[in-house]
Amino acid sequence: LILQSCNSLPPVSWHALLGGVAVAASSAASAAFIWYRFKDKHKRERALLSGASMGSDAPGIAVPFIEALAGPAGVVAAASALFANTVAVYGASYLLSASAGPAFPEAYKHDDGGTYRGEWRGLSKEGLGVYTYASGARYEGEWRSNLKDGRGVYYFPKGGMYEGEWAGGVMSGTGVRTYSSGKVTAGRWDNRQLVTPLDLRQCATAAEGAAEAALAARRVVVGGGRPIDALQLLVVQPVLWASILGLALNQLQIPLPASIAAVTATLAPANKALMLLSSGMLLQPAMPQMRQVSDSTVVVAARVAFALFITANALVLVPAANQPIGRLSILAAAVILLSPISSASMEFARNFRLSEPLMQTCKDMSLFLAGPLLVLFSLAVGALRVLPLGLPGPAQRLEIESLTETAVAADPGGATMLAALMLLTAAAVTIAAGFIQDRYSMDKKVPLKYIASSSATAVDPRSSSSALGGQSSSGKPPNPGTAEAACGGSSLARLGGCSGVVVHHRAVFAPSRILSRQRCKLRHVPCVVGVQRHIASVSWAALIG
Repeated sequence: LILQSCNSLPPVSWHALLGGVAVAASSAASAAFIWYRFKDKHKRERALLSGASMGSDAPGIAVPFIEALAGPAGVVAAASALFANTVAVYGASYLLSASAGPAFPEAYKHDDGGTYRGEWRGLSKEGLGVYTYASGARYEGEWRSNLKDGRGVYYFPKGGMYEGEWAGGVMSGTGVRTYSSGKVTAGRWDNRQLVTPLDLRQCATAAEGAAEAALAARRVVVGGGRPIDALQLLVVQPVLWASILGLALNQLQIPLPASIAAVTATLAPANKALMLLSSGMLLQPAMPQMRQVSDSTVVVAARVAFALFITANALVLVPAANQPIGRLSILAAAVILLSPISSASMEFARNFRLSEPLMQTCKDMSLFLAGPLLVLFSLAVGALRVLPLGLPGPAQRLEIESLTETAVAADPGGATMLAALMLLTAAAVTIAAGFIQDRYSMDKKVPLKYIASSSATAVDPRSSSSALGGQSSSGKPPNPGTAEAACGGSSLARLGGCSGVVVHHRAVFAPSRILSRQRCKLRHVPCVVGVQRHIASVSWAALIG
């Protein structure tokens, strides 16, 4: 679609690059905000959330939407934004997801000369992996506690192989032994010895399972996370090269080869329907866990708020946005930025052993929010006549020169009104996100104040001691040498012992319990406050040490 659209239009001006700048600025701003917002989180959780904040599913959602909204001209204007989005997803998002370090080392060389490449649990080989011996032998399959255990394939150094079950590091269970001479022995093995010969059909299940385990072991992702790895991943993305090649052909006015033109002319009209259909078929939303809603809301809201804020300001403040092609490029960038989180982020989370449920929650929430926003955006663009009139359909040629020379074809005031609506939407999303985060946050902040009184057996909330928060009924601070000062004059003394030290702080609590270290106000010694929530009476019991 990109090649066909770029090949069918006259050369576009440099204003078409504004979309790429907007996508890069919005992605960088949202990632920086998320990184700072979750700086106190564990590095693996921070890496996942930061990686999820960059890039979107532009090929599956944004490109068909842009084609439906603006035709081939919109696709051409979106080429630079697609390039920037691809770099954001497969470059920056990949490196952010890998910032916590690789899930497994790329290779580990043992003292005996063997090399292991696979999964670990702590310092033990656990899961799937490939061990290559110094003699040339190789095992591919399952491991448990540093031993071959489960199903796997062993290749002997002089030829031949064993496919089957293992236990305790040796051949034990059902398997098939193939010798270098071509002889095949199938049966049940125990400690490398054949104890019960069996027919090949009886061992087929174990042999097939071993082959599948060996294939999975070879595919285990180890190492990674380096800039060179991101570059290797980036250069194999077809959208990247389609954007570069399309813009180059458009500027140089080089026609596509006849064979490629015939293929693209056939596939381009079907792109919109096929991509939207595949996106709908692959959609598998799930109910998120409550403890994941808060962080996911921050990520999704940051993506949307920065996208709307930056593109709205670009429409109004950038002089080049007055040109229809520049305006169209910025609008295409807004569509790309408002699209859901890319499915590649889920792959990154899986490769680096990050929290897949949390990433899935972020992806689902971005999808649920992207649908209404894209519909409202398209309605606003049409109602305000922001796009030039008479944009081409699939078979109509766009006169780029006439549009770049004059802006009469579009309503000049519509862009300003659209920018205002986008800023209001960004503010509404931010406010709603703050409410949802406060509602579902597992770490809430509650002000605690221990009200002192002159008596440890009764509390009068109307007394002056309540207002003074730690002074005696006479209105004077307690004498440090008295028992009243030792217990802080607190009404909580009846809970047991001297526990009435006046403390003013904000304690972070979970629904079950929390231990918050603070400094006592009167005695200036570190104390630990344990807060227990009473479900029935919504009251608090505090023990101050």
